[in-house]
Amino acid sequence: MTWLACLMVVVPAASPTTTTRSSSASAPAGAPRASTPLAAARQLAMTGRYDEAVAAYERIARQDPARRVPAAVGVADVMRLTGRYDEGLQRLTDVQPAGQKDAGWHLARARLLAARGQVDQAVEACRAAMGLEPDRYEARFRLAWLYEQTGELDRAARLYGFFDRLAHRRVPDRADQLVWHGRGFYRYSVLVRHPNLPKRTRYVLHELFQPAYETKDPQYWPARIAAAEQLYSKYNLVDAAEDYEAALAVNPKLPVAHAGLARIALEKWQFEACEKHLQGALDVNPKHVPSLNVRARLRLAERKCRQAAAEIDRALAVNPNDLEALSLAAAAHARLGERKVAERFEKRVAAINPRCALLPYTVAEWLAAARQFPQAEERYLQAARLDATWADPQTDLGLMYMQWGHEDKARKTLEAAWKLDRFNRKTFNVLKLLKQIEGFKRAESDHFIVKLDADEDAVLIPYFLDTLEAILPGLCRDYGHMPTAKTIVEVFPSHRAFSVRITSRPWIHTIGACTGRVIAMDAPRVGASMTGSFDWVRVLRHELTHTVTLAATHNRIPH
Repeated sequence: MTWLACLMVVVPAASPTTTTRSSSASAPAGAPRASTPLAAARQLAMTGRYDEAVAAYERIARQDPARRVPAAVGVADVMRLTGRYDEGLQRLTDVQPAGQKDAGWHLARARLLAARGQVDQAVEACRAAMGLEPDRYEARFRLAWLYEQTGELDRAARLYGFFDRLAHRRVPDRADQLVWHGRGFYRYSVLVRHPNLPKRTRYVLHELFQPAYETKDPQYWPARIAAAEQLYSKYNLVDAAEDYEAALAVNPKLPVAHAGLARIALEKWQFEACEKHLQGALDVNPKHVPSLNVRARLRLAERKCRQAAAEIDRALAVNPNDLEALSLAAAAHARLGERKVAERFEKRVAAINPRCALLPYTVAEWLAAARQFPQAEERYLQAARLDATWADPQTDLGLMYMQWGHEDKARKTLEAAWKLDRFNRKTFNVLKLLKQIEGFKRAESDHFIVKLDADEDAVLIPYFLDTLEAILPGLCRDYGHMPTAKTIVEVFPSHRAFSVRITSRPWIHTIGACTGRVIAMDAPRVGASMTGSFDWVRVLRHELTHTVTLAATHNRIPH
């Protein structure tokens, strides 16, 4: 289970790099004039004019007592967007006698209760909403999603089945209905592992989300967020960013969009941009748990594990049952070597969801980043067992196997991930790279295996082997350790290929990298590297020093 509420949809497997955008991707500037005071207040809220929206809703409640409940719901939703969760719940409590007869009132409570981590109460609120309106799309989706969070996948699938049946009868007419239908239809298709999942995912993006924001209601930014989350989950970062930006064009004070852009920036290792977007989210909602979680990830990427733990504590103070925050806490304390503390967070996750794959996946992710490969492997495999529908654990395990020097295991694992999700760009990029590496020319010496492009760079093989063998004895003498396995050196004909080899990302700002036993680098020739010419002997010495010191310390030295 990922941090996202739904997964992405793209085109058939033959062309995973094809854009999922239509020609009319940008949000129209105009918006229909509101026809009622409630609609006008809602429009203010949807465009980020939160204080004006609250004032408008309060004016409606004073002037028209019959509209007190929908006005309170509107205020509660503004409070939720701005992090005033308890105040929002109080506004709903103030109209409780009448609100209990209104499905929208129960749904507003469910949204706020879920944000505070009060899962059982949120479930009851969703059930109450469905009791009043059995076909209320949002109530059904939110209830099913809460069941997913608690590991009750069969119950979730049965609820999502409504959206599967709906798809065979009629297409919803409103923008919000299209979005909730799309989310539920997709989650059903994933949970039952539907054989036509590729076509179904394409249908969700192009026939449900896209019409919602293009024709039904250009100001309904939740449709853009739904599309962005799907795109992000498949590592289609360019199109995901476009949708997040389009949502911000409608509402510049939208924490979820800023958090999404921060996560994309972090994927690209653009730390300053990540921090800027996080500040944009937290300025609006200082208690926005997804943003606090991204900031914790940023601190972990910066190897500031203690600061990451502090950010997680802030998130858990808001929502003590947030599975991502709890998983990140376990990972941060595992990185700090505080095993007993990490175990306490793992027990908290198990109490909420004993089948939570996010926990071992998150711990594995950060153990792998610290080159603790055997421990990370165990956790990745555990995540894959717990959620057989989720490709990410196997994709990242395959990438880790490559960094570990086990390319045979990498191929088997990545092919299994590809069968689960044929539109994951990370999986596609790494599989494509593996095929390229298999075509490299290979040569061995006593302590090294060198692989280079057979057409472009094979002439370098004897020079590399002689240089490496000459450098190694002095390094081993200096550090008092000789690696027991042969070091693999892979030289790539393009910087993009090198970047994918190291990080699965198509661009990193370096020309050489070591992941332990494996050294990768740009080819030292014009056109291959982002820097032009460089001293390849110096690069080899630098990376080989990492190999020796990492081997001597079982990958525990700062790197």
